Amino acid sequence: MTEPGAAADPLVQAAMVAQYQSQLEEFRHDLEEYETVRSGRVVGLDVESLTAALPEALIRAQIAAGLTQKDLGARLSPKEQPVKRYESTRNSGASLERAQAVMEALGVGIREHLALSTPEKSS
Repeated sequence: MTEPGAAADPLVQAAMVAQYQSQLEEFRHDLEEYETVRSGRVVGLDVESLTAALPEALIRAQIAAGLTQKDLGARLSPKEQPVKRYESTRNSGASLERAQAVMEALGVGIREHLALSTPEKSS
């Protein structure tokens, strides 16, 4: 057992510093992305998956619109108001009906395009 104030193992210290630097870099990236979306410089978001990308895109659209969770909740019908609960899970598990209601409240839409896979040709 080490004495209080004694130097920690250099390998442990290095690992902790690397972890903190990684988290700091992630926070900086998130902040830069937030500021870009909030500034209005983003006019569209690519959504390649209704289950993975759409929920996150709706949060970004809310940020771009400058709406708080409370503001968005006020735009939704009373039964659709628990915005905080959905956002705490990054909208995972939200139904398509819920996503549509949020899109309408935000005034955004999705361009209808379904990418079809090409059948493999047999030789």
